[in-house]
Amino acid sequence: HPQARGDYTKTVAIVGGESSGKTTLVHKLANYYGASFALEMGRLYVGTDLGGSEIGLQYSDYGPIALDHAQAIRDATAVATAPVTIVDTDFVTTQAFCEEYEGRTHPFVTASIDEFRLDHTIMLDNNTPWVDDGMRSLGDPNARGRFEQRLIDIFARHDIAPYLIDEPDYDARYQQALRFIDQYIYGKNIPKS
Repeated sequence: HPQARGDYTKTVAIVGGESSGKTTLVHKLANYYGASFALEMGRLYVGTDLGGSEIGLQYSDYGPIALDHAQAIRDATAVATAPVTIVDTDFVTTQAFCEEYEGRTHPFVTASIDEFRLDHTIMLDNNTPWVDDGMRSLGDPNARGRFEQRLIDIFARHDIAPYLIDEPDYDARYQQALRFIDQYIYGKNIPKS
């Protein structure tokens, strides 16, 4: 029944640093499962409200980004077409960007992490080639490593244990994500190939 969809579907967040292949993987997984999905609100916010550059981000922007992201997830689960709903990034990622750019945590984002829990989190290692799309700024290896460690630290602070995919090959990442979702959402016991 349409009113039960939000309770029936399970959310899987795809997280990682810039240029780790999150959005591409979200679209591939949503297509494969015929699933609804929520896009990364930080990217949309930067594109629509800040003219396409993260340079304009301010501390006060992180609350609205988290609020928009929560609404996008609610909207996606309300119209769920499959037992899984795919979420592009999560509140931990928003907090990591806030800490990276502003040097401090945001209390509303902290509350969002704790109160708006997603069912599963898949974290992509930052070991893929970095692609400058005009909106990214953490491309050098030190910055990528620092941001990945920041994500890990924030997950630990909030007792979230993401499933790490460290394959550098995009197709191998996709296959590993499929196995995870098949096992934890669909209850299939898939042998690792």
